[in-house]
Amino acid sequence: MNSEIAQLQEMKKQRQAVVEMRDRLIRLYNNPDFKAVFLHEYMVVEVARFMETAGNPNVPAPQRADALQQAYAPGCLKRWLDARLMMGDTAEEQMGEIDEEILEREQAEAMGDTSKYGEVGEPGDDEEGV
Repeated sequence: MNSEIAQLQEMKKQRQAVVEMRDRLIRLYNNPDFKAVFLHEYMVVEVARFMETAGNPNVPAPQRADALQQAYAPGCLKRWLDARLMMGDTAEEQMGEIDEEILEREQAEAMGDTSKYGEVGEPGDDEEGV
């Protein structure tokens, strides 16, 4: 039982790290410099420049291809950031569930139960009682 509680506590610790990353990102999103530099200049203005170059027939093909690839980068960054925010939300929800499970396990352990649901049948009984 102690090992199960230790595993749950480790899971909670891992989820906490994900929540902390989300919280850092939220602080970044609220930072005016981050908004100006990354969310506006890089993800909007720079993408427009890359797309202009990618679509310009007067620019050599390798340079156009490179510009197109560069235009994808801010979208990749945005998806990564959004995924971390969602992962943090999910981890925060899971932490509550983990806390409940830890409490149940600790209570069961204090009562001397051998499993989460206590002893149901004789050792060796299967589902049909055989």
